[in-house]
Amino acid sequence: MGQVAVGLGYYKDGQWMMVDAGLYLPRNWFDDAHAELRRRWHIPRSRTFATKPEPGLSLIRRAKAQCLPFEVVTADSLYGRDSHFRAELDADDLIYVLDVPVTTRVYLSKPVVGVPETPPGKLGRPFSQVQVLSDEQSVEVRSLFGHPDFTFLSS
Repeated sequence: MGQVAVGLGYYKDGQWMMVDAGLYLPRNWFDDAHAELRRRWHIPRSRTFATKPEPGLSLIRRAKAQCLPFEVVTADSLYGRDSHFRAELDADDLIYVLDVPVTTRVYLSKPVVGVPETPPGKLGRPFSQVQVLSDEQSVEVRSLFGHPDFTFLSS
């Protein structure tokens, strides 16, 4: 049996350290067949499935609440592909550098988003989905290679 954790590392003055972590449990651990295993391993009954970015965000917020001084959040593509994770970091006004696939679409200037006004006389339900309301167009990250305003790191 192995364990998977979501960890929060910290880098300062050439030193890396682990500052917080939490146990990650896959979705199938929350089915009825795993109830006895959860009991035996003392997993609280209140615990529910969460994707890795969800506890990751909690660790970041806890570090911020405890006044751990940091300037930027970095993470691999599991987190970079999660639009909710990115949006939450943005909402928390955190600077982040996340690995994303080259096919990820981004905006070069912040678009205006919202629910469009439902036209008068439109049949059916009114519009309710948030979408880009301004003229900005998204581009794939790969199109930015060589752009003078962007730096890319590769492994």
